[in-house]
Parts: sequence; structure tokens; C-alpha cells
Amino acid sequence: MMQGITLSIKRKGWLKSKELHMPVDFKRRPLPWYTYPAINFVGKRLRPDMKVFEFGSGNSTLWYAKMVGEVISVEHNKGFYNKMKPQITHLKNITYIHSSPKHFAYKIHEYSQKFDVIIIDGINRYACLRSATQKLKADGVIILDNTDRPYKPLIEKLTELKFKEIEFKGFGPIGSKEWETSIFYRENNCFGI
Repeated sequence: MMQGITLSIKRKGWLKSKELHMPVDFKRRPLPWYTYPAINFVGKRLRPDMKVFEFGSGNSTLWYAKMVGEVISVEHNKGFYNKMKPQITHLKNITYIHSSPKHFAYKIHEYSQKFDVIIIDGINRYACLRSATQKLKADGVIILDNTDRPYKPLIEKLTELKFKEIEFKGFGPIGSKEWETSIFYRENNCFGI
């Protein structure tokens, strides 16, 4: 039994991500810092015609860029933005933005298009949610990480707006404790849920 668990952990890249302290798979390819069940679920549903907006950047930005047509990612932490920028600037389908914390949740409104997928995994999550619901396509989905934290009012608001939730509880890259990543969707959504 233990050998099977060890093999699964190696295949997912958990040991490598723990060693490097960044979310990667066993080949050091970028992964989102979500639970493994959520990474697997989302990865199977992304398409090259999709447009993604991320509140909070990281290896997820690089991961999405390999599977969708366009990624716009906003980051409030200047040091982290500067660290990620050299890895991102050569990729033509990513727009990478630094924003002050004050304007972070509103950067999405600078774009006329609506988005298929909006990820909320940064600061000011309540304000980000308000912006996200205004800029999401009718068939779009919202990914909210860390839903095991006290975000009940966020989840209640999404429920009021007729979103359903799929919770993905489990382990993920780097971490040694389980947490939860959730996907919020409506009927006839782009993930086919």
C-alpha cells in the first residue's frame, strides 16, 4: 500500500514541488497551486479557444497559457511580479499586469471582452468576485482556491447568482495538508459539467 502511495506522489510531482517550493509536476512543468483533483478536472476541460483571467499569478499562469488561447493575469505583489515576469514575457498569449492592491480587483474592467474562466486566488477576493461576475461569459466558470477558508459569504453570493459548486478537496503541490479548490458553474457551461 505504501509503495503505491509513494509512486502516486512521485508521478504527481509532489516531491519535486516540495523540493523546489513551487507547484510543478514530476518533470518540473508548471502547475497551478490547486488541489490535485482540481488540477486534473480543470486540465481536461480547457480548450485553445478559451480566454482566462487570473486574479493572482504564478505557475498557474504558465500552465493555462499552454492550453488556452489567451491569459490575462494580474498580480499585486511587485516582488513576485518581477520574479515571474522573465518566465512570462516571451509567451505571446499572456498579458501580465502589475497592480496596486487598491486597484487589483478592478483591472479586469480594463478589457472589453468577457472571459470563459476567471480564477480568484489573490487578495481582495470579495471585490474580485464582484468584478468576476460582471466579466464572466454566460457559460463561464469561476475557480476559487482555498474554499476551506472562511469564504462562506463568497460562496453564498455565488449560490444567490445561481452558481453550483464542485469542491475538490485533497493534497496539492508543495503543501502537506489537504485544502479545497472549488469550481463554480451554471447550466450550459463551457466545462460541460
